[in-house]
Amino acid sequence: MKKLLHPVLIIYHGNCPDGFASALAADLFFQQYENHSSEVSYYKGRHGNPPPDVTGKEVYILDFSFHRKDMELLCQQAHKVTLIDHHISAEKELHGLELEHDNLKIIFDMSQSGAILSWKFFHTSAAPKLFAHIQDNDLWQFKLDNTHRIIMAIMSYPMEFPLWTSWLDDDESLKQLSNEGIILERQTNKLIGRYKPAARMGKIAGHSIPVVNAPGTIGSDLLHQLSDGYAFAAAYEDKRDRRVWQLRSGGKKAIDVSEIAQQYGGGGHKNASGFSSEHFIIEL
Repeated sequence: MKKLLHPVLIIYHGNCPDGFASALAADLFFQQYENHSSEVSYYKGRHGNPPPDVTGKEVYILDFSFHRKDMELLCQQAHKVTLIDHHISAEKELHGLELEHDNLKIIFDMSQSGAILSWKFFHTSAAPKLFAHIQDNDLWQFKLDNTHRIIMAIMSYPMEFPLWTSWLDDDESLKQLSNEGIILERQTNKLIGRYKPAARMGKIAGHSIPVVNAPGTIGSDLLHQLSDGYAFAAAYEDKRDRRVWQLRSGGKKAIDVSEIAQQYGGGGHKNASGFSSEHFIIEL
């Protein structure tokens, strides 16, 4: 078996099915190397966090991008940097950076998800059926049967490479996931019915829009309902050290929410973006 000449670091969009599938595509590729287990490591990318130390490493950034100044630092430290992403806000910010660094390769394609782009980069075979459903969901297309249910099901399981590998092209597994998703879909709709009336009008970047405090797990589905008739809608969820915001737009009045998210240090797609902000414990 071949050996890796440099340690490899896979940075992927954390807590995201598209990001984790991107990392899985890389993991399946690097398994061909004898020293894979000792030389390949993984890092969950999260907007607002500084990049890790990548000195001397071969770095792959999948379904995720750092800000330009951070990318410049990575290129100075790393042996090689490859970035594969499909978020329009990142493409705008990083435009021309590849010309400034000989060890940087950037691939952007807004028509495909990070998982599909990563699979095509690392493999010559057709992308697995599971990846097709992940793209169908991430691009909010839902052209394939049962995508919504399958994604709900896989997100109820741990993000573990062996488990997700078992689902890749197994029709019975995908059918089982779809069946499990029926129950989860019903629960999600029930939660949306609970949280939707709690939305109130707020103002973000000068826009009066519906704002709701809701779990991120139902954010996309909830906000696509709330955004109807508005420029966009927003949901927030408090974590231990930050407040995480989701922005969604759709319909005739929809605007590019990636531009809104960028104002607050985040990013994403035209109709689906996010950012995080500081918040403080209230003493009563």
